[in-house]
Amino acid sequence: MTKKELVRETAHSTGMTLKDTELALNGIIKIITDTLTAGDTVVLRGFGEFRCTQTSSEGVRYPSFSAGLTLRNSVAGPPEDIQEDDED
Repeated sequence: MTKKELVRETAHSTGMTLKDTELALNGIIKIITDTLTAGDTVVLRGFGEFRCTQTSSEGVRYPSFSAGLTLRNSVAGPPEDIQEDDED
């Protein structure tokens, strides 16, 4: 579901106008974003919990498709164990 679809469905189910619903949703998103940016947690009982966590880069995998290889090679150089196909 996109934001536009969420606004439309919420407006339909609450009887609010699309404009008012969009303003309300934007306000909620801003409050959640500001709260998470401040390092706090947002808990919506019965729905979920939002929090920011710091993760390490260990375990990051690069996709094996050519765009992923091009990105990885431009950043770190081609690894010794990967052989790229010759494009003839």
